[in-house]
Amino acid sequence: MDPEDLQNRNNAIDPDNLGTSLEQAKEQLVDQVSLRDKAAAKMAQDRKDKAARRVGIRTYRDYAAEELKKGGGTLTKMIIQEREKEREQKRHSVKNTKNLAISFLALLFVIAGIGIVTLSFILVSQRQEEAAIKAGFIVVPQPLVQSDFRKEIYIPRPTRSNLSRAIAKDIEETAIPVGDIKHVYTVQDGTTSPKELVSTQQLFNTIEAKVPGALTRALDPLFMYGTYSSTDISPFLIFTTNSYSNSYAGLLDWEKDIARDLQPLFVDDLNGVASNFQDVVLYNIDIRAVLDSKGEIIFGYAFLQDKSTLVIFDNKLALREIITRNQRNTIKQ
Repeated sequence: MDPEDLQNRNNAIDPDNLGTSLEQAKEQLVDQVSLRDKAAAKMAQDRKDKAARRVGIRTYRDYAAEELKKGGGTLTKMIIQEREKEREQKRHSVKNTKNLAISFLALLFVIAGIGIVTLSFILVSQRQEEAAIKAGFIVVPQPLVQSDFRKEIYIPRPTRSNLSRAIAKDIEETAIPVGDIKHVYTVQDGTTSPKELVSTQQLFNTIEAKVPGALTRALDPLFMYGTYSSTDISPFLIFTTNSYSNSYAGLLDWEKDIARDLQPLFVDDLNGVASNFQDVVLYNIDIRAVLDSKGEIIFGYAFLQDKSTLVIFDNKLALREIITRNQRNTIKQ
């Protein structure tokens, strides 16, 4: 209340009630002052509440202001730091072209790895399957001299008689050019595999040959049986020996039975062949041979110049071709 209003009110106060009026005026004045103080206090509290609500939403300006107040750096430094943070966010962003390229390459590597693993599994499976298939077949043996043709004869359980029939049939059906050689190898049911080659010892057992032990031990398990084409088809046998002296001594002991023992392989060519072998020089090598009444060789055996190759033959032309091929070691075209 203005002093002027108060004065006017005082002037209007009744003199008789002067004391009472003054007390009432003072109370009204105190009440008005109190109302003003409360209003000011409420306004101050509202400002504090608004400031408190703004604390939850902080901007870069707020942080900058705080850092400047704390003395933590200059404004320029803070701007640089903020830009560096933005660049880091961009570098790690999925939308970054470089990150997309790296992700794509990583995906390609994963796909390639899966492909390699799958291909390896397929190849291993194929090799296992091939091995299983090959287990039922015989790898063609290397001939001891180069041949022009080859033939497999499969006899599950060979005996002297069925081997003789199979050889006779093959010779009868053979039609190769003159001067050519056909390699004929025999296979039988195996003990550790479905099929196996007939070895030297198994051959001798099959034909029931009375071969001296010294000769059998000196001969390699791999031998070659074949036919040579001239005016007729001439069989031959080739062995490799590890001891010339033992082999030669064993052959001398075997001469009395050799014609009979090898008849299944030479068919009827040895019928009537006597065991009177003679020393003969042929093609510059020493041979042991049986001659007919005309002095022609009808059966014999010879060690080639290397002394490790033994040839049993019934046609000297076949021996000559074997010697030639053994020396040049090339395939006759």
